[in-house]
Formats: sequence, C-alpha cells, structure tokens
Amino acid sequence: MTTIVTTDRNGRHLHSLETTLVGAFVLGVLFVMCWVTAAYGKIVVPGAFVRLFTRHPVDSISALYEGVLWAVLFGAIIGALIALSNHFIPREK
Repeated sequence: MTTIVTTDRNGRHLHSLETTLVGAFVLGVLFVMCWVTAAYGKIVVPGAFVRLFTRHPVDSISALYEGVLWAVLFGAIIGALIALSNHFIPREK
C-alpha cells in the first residue's frame, strides 16, 4: 500500500487548513487590488473581476465589503479543493 505525503520545499507537510486559508487570503487580496484599480484608476478590466463578486457599482464601498466577503469565501473553497486534490496525487517518497 502506498502512502501519500504532500510536503513543501522545506519538507514540511501541507495541511488542508493552511491551503484553504492561503486560497482565501490570495483571492481576497486580489479582489481588493482590483477594486482599488477599478474604483480609482477607471480601468475596465479589473472592474469585470469585481463584478464577479458583487452586484453593487464597482466604485462603491458596499462593493468592496460584499466583494471581499464573497472573494474570501470562494478563495477558501478553491483552496480546499486544491488541498483535496493533493490527497489524490501520488507522491514519491
């Protein structure tokens, strides 16, 4: 029977919770960066990303609050799916 071990570069085991938190953090920060660029830079492309997570006008504070909430939630889901997929990839010892 083969044991599946997922480790990082330092040989430390990656846990599902860590991967979930990293996914939530990264997508939340990406959302904030796109919101700032769309709200104050008046660039159209980041506004499309902001609209993925909120129904409010792109340059409103309510779009920031609601969008960060949904981005963090979906980032956590994506991180959890990545962590789950790591358990199905065989690793060499």
